[in-house]
Amino acid sequence: MVLLLGITCAALMAWWAVGFGQSYMPPALHEAARRGDMSQVRNLVESGTDPNLLDDNKRTALQHAVENQHFGVAEYLLKRGGTLDVKSTRGLTGRDEILSRDYSHLPTKNRPDNWVHGVYDKYK
Repeated sequence: MVLLLGITCAALMAWWAVGFGQSYMPPALHEAARRGDMSQVRNLVESGTDPNLLDDNKRTALQHAVENQHFGVAEYLLKRGGTLDVKSTRGLTGRDEILSRDYSHLPTKNRPDNWVHGVYDKYK
């Protein structure tokens, strides 16, 4: 009886942790894109990871790369089919989320909004 109760409590605790996001780990591709780790991004995509895989907020790795100014990674993901056209949990596309933020504190060449207008829009 005690063993059964212990197993039930452990299962409930695991369910609670997952249900409340305490154990959420973003997809490896998103983490690599956020960090600008081109080698890992390339390895993941070439081994079959979908470049449009969504995280819990329905954001793509491309959006993470652009927002963190890793434009080389972003361009690679774009060429491999990545998109900013998916609506996130906020109801905005990745493109719209990026363009809605103020990046005026950054140098022009490092601004995610400029990358969207200068590279993404021309590519799409």
